[in-house]
Amino acid sequence: MTLAVTPRHEQESIISYDPVTKQWHYYSDVPAHNRKWQHVIDPERITVEDNGTISLLEGTVTGSVSISKKRQMTEEQRQAAVERLAASRSNAA
Repeated sequence: MTLAVTPRHEQESIISYDPVTKQWHYYSDVPAHNRKWQHVIDPERITVEDNGTISLLEGTVTGSVSISKKRQMTEEQRQAAVERLAASRSNAA
């Protein structure tokens, strides 16, 4: 059995905003993106393979969309974050 997954070099994910309806629209044939977004999409089209892979997902985003640039940390900030993480892990154990 072959899957209907789009070849990697042809895959795409598109998130667009319609200012008239004030809604975000999602389309993707990237299974990893579809797994991540499936819980906030009201699907218009969805293709699920026999093994559970979501090979295509298209619909309206029911939540909000937030895009931000990657945070640039100084070496001191990075070290403080490492120490906080280590402390929280030792407290959880």
